[in-house]
Amino acid sequence: MPDQYFGKTEFEPALLIGQSARLYTSVSEYHDIRVVNWGYLPSHRHDFGSLTAGTASLANDCTHLDMNDGEMAQYRFRIIDPSVEVELKHPASTQQWTVQSSSTSTGANWRLRYWDENDPETVQKWMFKSSEFFVFQQDTPRFDLYPESGLSGASTPQGYIEFFGFRYALEKLPAGERGLVDIWVQSWPGGGAM
Repeated sequence: MPDQYFGKTEFEPALLIGQSARLYTSVSEYHDIRVVNWGYLPSHRHDFGSLTAGTASLANDCTHLDMNDGEMAQYRFRIIDPSVEVELKHPASTQQWTVQSSSTSTGANWRLRYWDENDPETVQKWMFKSSEFFVFQQDTPRFDLYPESGLSGASTPQGYIEFFGFRYALEKLPAGERGLVDIWVQSWPGGGAM
């Protein structure tokens, strides 16, 4: 069984053939599955379009990342344009990177920024790791793109994002059998009162 996959810096499959998981699509909905096959997804560069300086492009579907029924994908991404920052919403109503003081009205949300070889290696690895997300079947992720003027290398912001990943063919576990690893393929578990 994989060793609690989350927290790994290297990009590797979360599950291998024969391994099982409980895939959460919300706090109350999940699917207990076993992997019957997996493979690599070559990189896909998606064009979210030109961004007008100062104007965010919100709730962009990326159906190119959707999978067939009975399949799941594990993705990481890299922002190509240094003048664009990205927020992941998966599902559309759930911001994946947020803290108590985040606000969509003030733009104080946490966003993934462009990174390159000038960043320390530890930062590059962390940025790549923090971009990871899963897509179960046709649970389409959404992205908010924000143009950032005045950044080094910036010109007309272009919403190019390059995705990398793995795909998994799944089978449902028999009734009463629980997947061994919990993976949030959508939503966010949140915490309870302490």
